[in-house]
Amino acid sequence: MRMADTGNFSFDLKEATLLFVNESAYKAFLEKCAAEGKNFVELVRGVVVMDNLLY
Repeated sequence: MRMADTGNFSFDLKEATLLFVNESAYKAFLEKCAAEGKNFVELVRGVVVMDNLLY
């Protein structure tokens, strides 16, 4: 179980869902993760891209 600690608030990444406003934001997030060598997409429960929900 991987826990994220942000001061007084902690949570299990496996229970988190990432929410992005559009595909561009999602792609920018993936690029930043790749540049830093972290793949949060594999650690979380799911990903939602809002563009797809609005049409």
